Amino acid sequence: MRPRLLQLPKETTPLPPPRPREVAAQGLSSVLLATSTVALLGFGFWLFPIVSNLTDNLTEVKAVNTPFTKPNEALSEDAPNPIAKPHRNPTPPKLLQRVQLASPLPTPPISTDSSQLKTQILTDQASLDLELLAEYQEEEEARLAEILQKEREAEEQRKKEEAEAAQRKAELAEARRVEEARKAKQRAALAAQRAKEQQAKAERDRIAAAERRQKALASKVSSAPTVISKKAPLYPSSAKRAGLEGTTQITATISPSGKVSAASISRSSGHSALDSSALAAVKRWKFAPARNSLGEPITHQVTVPITFRLD
Repeated sequence: MRPRLLQLPKETTPLPPPRPREVAAQGLSSVLLATSTVALLGFGFWLFPIVSNLTDNLTEVKAVNTPFTKPNEALSEDAPNPIAKPHRNPTPPKLLQRVQLASPLPTPPISTDSSQLKTQILTDQASLDLELLAEYQEEEEARLAEILQKEREAEEQRKKEEAEAAQRKAELAEARRVEEARKAKQRAALAAQRAKEQQAKAERDRIAAAERRQKALASKVSSAPTVISKKAPLYPSSAKRAGLEGTTQITATISPSGKVSAASISRSSGHSALDSSALAAVKRWKFAPARNSLGEPITHQVTVPITFRLD
């Protein structure tokens, strides 16, 4: 019995490539080495029976060419042939069936000479074995080339995915950098605006404090108004005849120019004639205006008592 040939898988599904390049290169080398080893082992198992069969066929051809004791004796179908050996198919059944269907072997012509017939049969079988061997080698080379092509495509696809992933990572990094720059710019603008607002507030507070201080100094009287010129009020004749006396207090508002801008009776003497005379007299008086802490003339009120007494 001929040993069964090792059937290689028609297609191999490549393992998903790992991410690191070093591991990917090591995995690719392992796959190539395993594929080449399996192919060589299969090819050796397949080639060994073919070579053995060819050697046996050549030995038989040489034995057939050796003359028999009775060269003219024809071989009958029932007579056993001591040289003939059972034919061993050196190729897989499926491959041999495909070759026979594609190009069936012509039926060798029946020869009366048994040695020529045997030689022709063995020669045709050897030629068929060589053709099948050549065809199997071509198929194996094509399949190995297909496997290598798929592995190259897988490697190219992996490199393409890695490049796309690196590009996406770079784009994300650039987007984060732009976003961080935008946020930093916004923070700087907000800090500048806050600093400007604080500076403006400090300036307003300073101006308000200065105004309050100025107002306080302006409202603070450092010197009261003093009378520059005055005339004594007239003693009403009717009050003299009636013997009326009393003191009238007049509140006068002194303007920055020193004139009496307003006057009123703050306390009456009890006699309207005396009050009217005192009020009229104070309105005609002249004053040195009051001054504040800054030395500026200001409006100020004074109370002036006017006394009427008979001597």
